[in-house]
Amino acid sequence: MGLDINAVKEAFSEFLDEGIYNAGQINFVNKTIDYLMDIGVLAMPHIFEAPFADYHGENAYGFFDEGKVVELF
Repeated sequence: MGLDINAVKEAFSEFLDEGIYNAGQINFVNKTIDYLMDIGVLAMPHIFEAPFADYHGENAYGFFDEGKVVELF
């Protein structure tokens, strides 16, 4: 889709550097990066659908509080 993997990873590393996250949260961010690299875009409504709903019954809200979800997406 024309995204630079290094730029995407750098952008998300800034998010991850802001806090201490567990393995599930880091895995969710990595899956988000994979999704972006495959699809090229991620709109907020997508996090309520597969594959994000497959990682946790509450999608991103199962891993992060609302403020972090907004910041992430």
